Amino acid sequence: MNRSIIIRSAALAGLLALASAPSVAPQFFSDPAVVPRAIHEPYARQKVVYHITQGGGWFGRDHAARLQSMLNHVNAVGRDKLDMVAILQGDGASLLYDAASNSKLSGMVDRLRRAGIRFVICRNTLVGRNYPVEDLYGATASDLVPAGVAEVVDLQQKGYVLVRL
Repeated sequence: MNRSIIIRSAALAGLLALASAPSVAPQFFSDPAVVPRAIHEPYARQKVVYHITQGGGWFGRDHAARLQSMLNHVNAVGRDKLDMVAILQGDGASLLYDAASNSKLSGMVDRLRRAGIRFVICRNTLVGRNYPVEDLYGATASDLVPAGVAEVVDLQQKGYVLVRL
């Protein structure tokens, strides 16, 4: 048998096995209503920079998880006490590229933007990957910074705490 056919058959069998496997999620996640509310003093004002440098994974799941972490942060602290900037660099720039064709991601980005969260994009990444800014969901030239790392350092020097996602 041709080696290529064997490899393709094995790959197809693996995909079929994954697709037909029962989900294990219900075994690990219970109804969140059984989790007691956290008793905690209100958070103080926060300045945070999220440095996003990783890609989205299969179907944007990793991007969705990162955006959900950011939404959780907004909900915990309160939008009136939070100054948050997300810097998209390297593979992380694909977040807004993927959001242009993924309604779940675009909805999460919209919610964060409505909460006052700024998304800025490393210009070096766009040049290196030949991404036109028009292909990035909701992005304009005013969202570009010359270099992602330089922007992270600048914000840290202004008192922002770095969170890497």
